[in-house]
Amino acid sequence: MGPWISYVEAASRVGCTRHNIEDAVKAGRIETRNPTRTRGGRASLSAASVAQFAAIWQAEQAEAAAGRAAREARAAAARTRRDPPDDDVWLDVATTALILGVGRSYVRQLAAAGRIPAQRPGDRWWFRRIDVEQLDAARAFMRIQAASRSRRSSHTKTDRHGG
Repeated sequence: MGPWISYVEAASRVGCTRHNIEDAVKAGRIETRNPTRTRGGRASLSAASVAQFAAIWQAEQAEAAAGRAAREARAAAARTRRDPPDDDVWLDVATTALILGVGRSYVRQLAAAGRIPAQRPGDRWWFRRIDVEQLDAARAFMRIQAASRSRRSSHTKTDRHGG
């Protein structure tokens, strides 16, 4: 092994592309020797600085791989946490909003305020179908009562005024 090697040999020793070697040279991480006519006008690299760069490069690549693996594990865990909690029939925000006849953001507000039973495993809200149906029935009952009170009060007013 001579003290000076080519870019291709350096890439082979480091386990990266020639482009990575060129970037390392530009960043001053690998020592170069100016080209001469005897070497065909090509620059060569210090074998010792390539060996040092190889150790750093491999450590950086291992750290990057560990980071990617951790991100992938977190993403996989988040995907599994997005599923409904158990065997009940669960509805998402859009379906719940459709059943209740309200907007999705209002359903999220109700859930966040605890005005509708919900679970949030991960980043999605889930609602038991039975709870949504009960809430919808209660809302319908309240509308009927309000309409009934409104009709009664309008009849009472007309009766008082000779209607």
